[in-house]
Amino acid sequence: VTRKKSLPIVRYTVYGQHTDEHFKLMVTRSYINEILEYKNMLSYAVSDSFRSLMFWRGQVKGLPLHSLVFFSVGVHVVEHPRYIPSFVFFTLAWILLACQLNRCDHPSPWSKCHSFL
Repeated sequence: VTRKKSLPIVRYTVYGQHTDEHFKLMVTRSYINEILEYKNMLSYAVSDSFRSLMFWRGQVKGLPLHSLVFFSVGVHVVEHPRYIPSFVFFTLAWILLACQLNRCDHPSPWSKCHSFL
């Protein structure tokens, strides 16, 4: 820095409004509130996905395959609890495939991915 006046501006640009050198309770609370906002957004996304899966919202173009699979897996898990570990892994694979199908249906060619099926 060539001038003494520009040093605070450079520090603000590099480190931001708050530096990590000093502990401030207000900054810590803002970090905690940011994490809680992310938690709220995640819980909303999960609950919205669950409602869409259960009530077929946005999927009824043809056969509601995801809801049919969810219902049959739920019935089997209730009747045979010993299959819970295998259904957990099936659910993970199913979620990944459903997300991939959702990405393949995106109208932008830059957001599409290669099809697995």
